[in-house]
Amino acid sequence: MERVEIVIQGDEEKIYGFVTGFAAGRDMADQIIPCQDYNISTEHHPEGISRYLGIGGKYTNFIIPKSLRQPLEEALQGYGSDLGLEVEEVRDISGLSFSFSGKIYSEGIAEQVKTVLENRVEKIELSDYEPQEIKHKEAEGHELYAPEHNYEYRVSAKVSGPFTEVLAFYRQLEQFDQIHLKKMRCQIS
Repeated sequence: MERVEIVIQGDEEKIYGFVTGFAAGRDMADQIIPCQDYNISTEHHPEGISRYLGIGGKYTNFIIPKSLRQPLEEALQGYGSDLGLEVEEVRDISGLSFSFSGKIYSEGIAEQVKTVLENRVEKIELSDYEPQEIKHKEAEGHELYAPEHNYEYRVSAKVSGPFTEVLAFYRQLEQFDQIHLKKMRCQIS
């Protein structure tokens, strides 16, 4: 499914209500993705700094199916203008990317992470991926709060690929507290 990122200026609550109500009326509410709710960066735009500083109004970003772009823009121009809502920008999305890192001291959890990484959809690309598995024989048998762990799994990578697949992969990695995920970034086409 082709997607676009739409940036709407106005009161955040009104925007959420308008966009989600519009999508629900078309039975597509599950296809609307508020960027802030999904940890998708909204700061990649050239105007990002002014948005961050609050200059020029409040902005809310959504990822929507491309088929909803025109009807939503028309609805916002018509009914949304009465609420002070305005389309600021629309960009075609070709995919998502993010980076992550982590240190895991449990072999069991490390195996779970490895399984997620190894069983990813083949469309998802990992770059700068060099996992390290370290076993310290001399630390075996130490108590829980020992100064050195007997096992350590270090992992980091940059991830990129199609929107839906990367979003699902991000959600899989989110379940591990030991993995530190950066915000996802839309790849603009």
